[in-house]
Amino acid sequence: MKCVKTKVNVLEESYTGGRLFRHLYQGRLRKNKPHGFGVQYYYPDLYIGNFSFGKKNNFGIYRCEKGYKYNGKYSFTYMEKGIYIGIFKNNKFFKGKVIDFNRKTGEKNVYFVNNYMKNGPYKIYHPEYKFTFHFKDNELIGDYIYQGKYTCYSKLNYGEFHGTSHVLTKDGCHHQLFYENGIVKGKSLYQLPNGTYFVLRWVNNICQEIIFVKNRSNKIYYPQRILENLKVDIPLEYQCPIGYTLMIQPYINEFKQTYEFSNLQLWVKASKVGKDCVRDPLTNKICKMDSYKPNFHIQYKIYLFIEKSILPNQQFYVK
Repeated sequence: MKCVKTKVNVLEESYTGGRLFRHLYQGRLRKNKPHGFGVQYYYPDLYIGNFSFGKKNNFGIYRCEKGYKYNGKYSFTYMEKGIYIGIFKNNKFFKGKVIDFNRKTGEKNVYFVNNYMKNGPYKIYHPEYKFTFHFKDNELIGDYIYQGKYTCYSKLNYGEFHGTSHVLTKDGCHHQLFYENGIVKGKSLYQLPNGTYFVLRWVNNICQEIIFVKNRSNKIYYPQRILENLKVDIPLEYQCPIGYTLMIQPYINEFKQTYEFSNLQLWVKASKVGKDCVRDPLTNKICKMDSYKPNFHIQYKIYLFIEKSILPNQQFYVK
């Protein structure tokens, strides 16, 4: 059996941190540049596909590990980490599928690109959720749909929620919020499955108060005033561990601890650990700030508790 030797070309060499890095290529060349089908290894990235005078062109598979390539002073070719399968034009990913795999969490996202500016529909699939939205001039714009632990329908204006946003929880609640360039402002509507709804007041993403509650007979109640007069005992699970007040906008973190969002914001400002981390108020463990998510389940139970405490007629209970 003969062993066929194939030539591997060293296109360039560079030293970084005292270590030698080589740009390797195996395949057809024209004027000493990759041209035609070939395999390119540029630590730690790997590309298998077609070239045109040194640039990725036509169909190829690109495993991008580094995230970017330095092309000289102030010049970079940037691509997000992942596996790109599809059509390349002039070194840019033009059309096809992108697979992003997070080795730490095991999460795999798959999305589709229509052209290198990422204009048009954009999708991400995950075992627990699904995103769909649009790109225009490399910015998120247009319709936005999130389907996971809850469902969200909204509009995006250059990467930010803008206008009315609808959130449907698995408990059957409907939350209608008004956004202005990513910030919740003004009044919002929170409706329980039985028809009772709450009108809330927001300032800069923080829910300030429950303005009133309206039942199916359109009778209006003012819960905060009534709860004070009735001197109702609030269960501990509905109280914020930071401020010991009834939670209206509860958020939960990776350690399953829930806090009122307004109290949480003050805590984060006072106890940041690094750029993106904070100590959990109860466990003192370090958690990522982006791990805090709305706790719609406990919010549903709190609003049921408020309803049962202030509405005189028992017919509005939800079993």
